[in-house]
Amino acid sequence: MSKILKKIDEFNNIHYIEKDNELGRGGQGVVYTTKNADTVIKIALNNEQPIKDEKKIKLFHQKIKKLIYKPLPNDINIAKPLVVLKNEAGYVMNLLDGMYPFAKLLPQELSKSEAEKIEIAEFLKELDKRSAIYFSYYLQTGGVRKRLYTLSRLAVILFRLHSRGIIYFDISHNNIFLNKDDIPLVYLIDADNIEYESNNTHTIYTPNFEVPEIVKGEPNSTYSDIYAFGILSYLTLTTTHPFDGIGLEEADWDSEESNKKEKWELPWIEDSDDDSNKSKAGLKGTLTITKELYQLFHQLFEDGKENRYKRPTLPIWIESLEKSASKTIKCPNCQMSYYYDLFDKCPYCQTKKSKRIIVKSYYLKNNEKQQLRWEYVREIDENTKTIKLPNYLFKSFNILEIDDIFLKLEFQINNRIILSFQKTDNEIYFKSNTPIRLYRKKSTIEEIKKGMEIIIKNDIDILVEIKIEQ
Repeated sequence: MSKILKKIDEFNNIHYIEKDNELGRGGQGVVYTTKNADTVIKIALNNEQPIKDEKKIKLFHQKIKKLIYKPLPNDINIAKPLVVLKNEAGYVMNLLDGMYPFAKLLPQELSKSEAEKIEIAEFLKELDKRSAIYFSYYLQTGGVRKRLYTLSRLAVILFRLHSRGIIYFDISHNNIFLNKDDIPLVYLIDADNIEYESNNTHTIYTPNFEVPEIVKGEPNSTYSDIYAFGILSYLTLTTTHPFDGIGLEEADWDSEESNKKEKWELPWIEDSDDDSNKSKAGLKGTLTITKELYQLFHQLFEDGKENRYKRPTLPIWIESLEKSASKTIKCPNCQMSYYYDLFDKCPYCQTKKSKRIIVKSYYLKNNEKQQLRWEYVREIDENTKTIKLPNYLFKSFNILEIDDIFLKLEFQINNRIILSFQKTDNEIYFKSNTPIRLYRKKSTIEEIKKGMEIIIKNDIDILVEIKIEQ
């Protein structure tokens, strides 16, 4: 039976935690749930032990109180400290019930006992045991679609911090939480070190998320956040660390100590010009990474490795991740998600594609369709009730409106579909070129199978084609 501990905050409120019920653990602290579903407690650690020195506890409290009053946006998804614990290096914070650590997306974080409990999907039973467990766990935790959306939402939070000149510092799988939605809520929980870039003199990172200039002793910056984000992104999508290849294995056997290289010093495993650290492990290639995302990883880990100013900015990452997620489709058989435009059928179990709705968005000039700007696909079956089409299909891409819905398709009985425009002031035209003044329009599945065109008049004129394919 877990031992119940009583924690008292500076205002004498009592919080009860179970010592064995850790929600997450990192190098600088451990987070516990409490008897209140939306309240958690973080205990700071030094060398994996609670801080006992009174002076250090006082300094920790000063740092946390400074953070409490830092002018962060009220609606940003960061679990900010609410109050410090009395006589202890720790604090209380709110976290939505049902959230879990980002580490749960990484199969290599499974314990041996957890791995043994993974149910192997039938179509994966011919693989070796380790690969079968990794693939099955990847599927059970949302596949590539959820991972793309999770990374995109994480990048939005970081961008909002960076736009205020604030560094997050310690990006790793231990400091991020998400919920079970396909497009998840994402929260940063370890806000201890958040600081203005202009004030910072610290060098902080989590092992396996080393940033070259930080390891060399330079202070953290928004650019180091981007590099650590790239490491986490590649690891999350492929289940493989971008610098964990054969070069690291060979270095371990090198008898010349001076010739050994740390993981972060090696070329990344898919380097354009140097294959000395290549790796066959993981879900690399078109199974998980689009051509557009590959360009960003090459730029980050090659040109951007030593020159921080050549690292792709977060808005570029966000748009590329979102475009990649938009083109995923779920297999009706194995439920794996994959890029519908790269495969004729499911690359995992060879099942043909689901019935799907495809939305293509084009720039419009002088009423003539220009180049494709966005492509969006979602699978449809008899249980599909609603498909929500995001703002960026119909308007210019706005990072702060990434979750806003422009058009909702409601599938009803008798082959009917209701199109509901979500509080838009734009002029909307259908094929007849007659503007629609209402927010709702009735249509049929057969009409959309033939193709429907919508023209949106706003800051840029956009033509959107909606079609059901089977």
